[in-house]
Amino acid sequence: TKDDLAKELDTVKKQAASGGQKGDLELAAKYEQAQKDFANVQKQYNELKTRFDESETKHAAELFGFRVENELTAATIGLKFKKELPKAVTDVLLKQVIDKTKAMNPEFIDNGNGGKQLVFKDAEGAIMRNPERQLEPFTASELISKELKAMDVLDNGRKQAGGGTATPTAGGSVVSVAGAKTQTEAYDIIAAELNAQGLTTGSKAFDEAMQTAWKDNNVAALPTR
Repeated sequence: TKDDLAKELDTVKKQAASGGQKGDLELAAKYEQAQKDFANVQKQYNELKTRFDESETKHAAELFGFRVENELTAATIGLKFKKELPKAVTDVLLKQVIDKTKAMNPEFIDNGNGGKQLVFKDAEGAIMRNPERQLEPFTASELISKELKAMDVLDNGRKQAGGGTATPTAGGSVVSVAGAKTQTEAYDIIAAELNAQGLTTGSKAFDEAMQTAWKDNNVAALPTR
């Protein structure tokens, strides 16, 4: 290993410095070989570490991207567009808005209750805050709705989804886990929607709404991962 070679190289150095075997060709050859082996192992170690670090960075970026994508997808559940707009048009508009929201420097921060919440930052790095909600950070749902309302393409309110894939919370809004493949994905979708409804993660109201949505959507039937 790298450490063993380093110890061997150090031992040979000490033997050579002692003078007891000064000029010994065998010792000189051993010392030279140890230097080459150590340099080679050091090079390979650095290359492996670089690849590992790059892999870790890539994995972290992919995981972050997945979490953001999941939150944005959850934020679009139940959006109701004006009936006169073709679905092909609304699909394009929704994608444009989602892409624009993704570019708003998303970041997960501590929500003060032991969890994380997704926030967005402006060009100066300041968290974007909603003046209509006591300057609380904008949620993904709020930003997406804000952009679509500015386009005047939304019908008033949100529609409830049918088919047993959605459940009303205590406030009467709808939570759906449609598209979730695992319990983790379902939890993230429900949590994002509850946050968008103004429920704080970790609060009693949040926990009760989460339990209701979990039960009514039969999330326990999904695989854990």
